[in-house]
Amino acid sequence: MKKQLVPLAMVLIVFALSETSCKHTTSPNSNSNAPISAAVNGQTWSPIFGGFGHSGGLLRLYGANDSTEIDLQFSYLVTDTGVYVVDDSLIGASYSLRQKDYTAVPRSGILHLTTYTSSRAAGTFNFTAKASANDSVVVTNGKFNFAIQ
Repeated sequence: MKKQLVPLAMVLIVFALSETSCKHTTSPNSNSNAPISAAVNGQTWSPIFGGFGHSGGLLRLYGANDSTEIDLQFSYLVTDTGVYVVDDSLIGASYSLRQKDYTAVPRSGILHLTTYTSSRAAGTFNFTAKASANDSVVVTNGKFNFAIQ
């Protein structure tokens, strides 16, 4: 039980801290110009809006639609482009379906940061996330391209 509470607590803390300074970028539903996209369990996922925020030593990039959200978190220790393992203390990822949170399984995916400057973050990602032992999602073909400040 204690092992299950620690990842949930970390996700809640990251979410709470990142909500203090977020900016939204709106985009029409299923817009190919959205700042983030992916496939979830083999189905195309597109956000209605995307945004970013700085808080608590993290840069958070996210996209959401009416019922789901994909959230990528970067530690400020990430200072350059490269390939990062998801959930290795530098990169976090999560998927939410309505009120159910799926946290990335440690070392279940990668985030390839192709552009990382003071004004832009872009790259690709994939990961597996679990809500419980028998409830998981596979996020593949993820792409992001955010103008940040």
